[in-house]
Order: sequence, then C-alpha cells, then structure tokens
Amino acid sequence: MKQKLIDLETKTLRVGTLLHFLNILYDATLRLSGSRYVTCNSYVHEIYGTNFMIKSNLEDEDEGIKNMAGQMKAKYEKYYGNVENINVLVFVAVILDPRHKMTYVEWMVKDNYEPNKAILLISKIKLVLEASTSTSTSTSATSTFSQDVYRIRGELE
Repeated sequence: MKQKLIDLETKTLRVGTLLHFLNILYDATLRLSGSRYVTCNSYVHEIYGTNFMIKSNLEDEDEGIKNMAGQMKAKYEKYYGNVENINVLVFVAVILDPRHKMTYVEWMVKDNYEPNKAILLISKIKLVLEASTSTSTSTSATSTFSQDVYRIRGELE
C-alpha cells in the first residue's frame, strides 16, 4: 500500500510540473496570436522568454521534463536559431518601443546566441536602422545593406 502512495505522489508532482511548463507555453501562444492588440513589440519578449524557460528546463531533475525541453529546444533552434532567417524588424519594433533601446536588444541577442551569431544579428539590426534613416533611394539602401551583410559574414568566418 505504501509503495502505491509514493508512486501516486511522484506522478502528481510530475504532472504538476508538466502542467506549469505547458501553461507558460499556452499563455505565450495566446499573447502572440492575440488579435485585439499590436503584438510586434511583445513578440521578441515572448519568443526569448520561452527560450529562457526551455533552457532552464533542460537542466531539470525530471527526465521527462528534460526530454520535452530538449525536443522544444530543437524546434526553437529550427525557427529562431538561424540568425540568417530572422526578421530583424521585430527587433526594430522593440527599439522603437519607448521602454527599450538598442542596448537592451544587444543584451537580449548576446544572451540568446553564441558570439558570432550575435554579432551578425546585431549588425543586421543596426544596418536596418541606418537604412531606414538614410536619405538614399530604397534600391541603393537595399543594395548597400546586402553588401554590408555579406561583408560582416565574411569577417566572422
């Protein structure tokens, strides 16, 4: 009888931990897919907040949670791990939000990516900001932006 009680307590704790983990993801999904408010400036916070939660659960004592976090990390890396494919305008939206500045975005990027990827992404963000404030024509700004990205990528390799 005592063995069954211990197993039940262990399973209850595990389900509670799992529900907390899934609840965070559910809440983030609701906030990101909300249609009643602009989500662009909160998008980056939700994505990188979710990444922080995944990272912290990668070191969990519970093997089930650790495995789930590992699978989620693989999905996260697929969509947000490659800085070449990230839409830098979401970072520009954070910078334009009066509560945050470029130093905040730099910290967030450096905290979530390895140094070479972080430098490349920060450079891309700065180039987009510079291009948006330049007085040159849109074609030459795009051309210059592409050349700068290739130059930065070459310097990092």
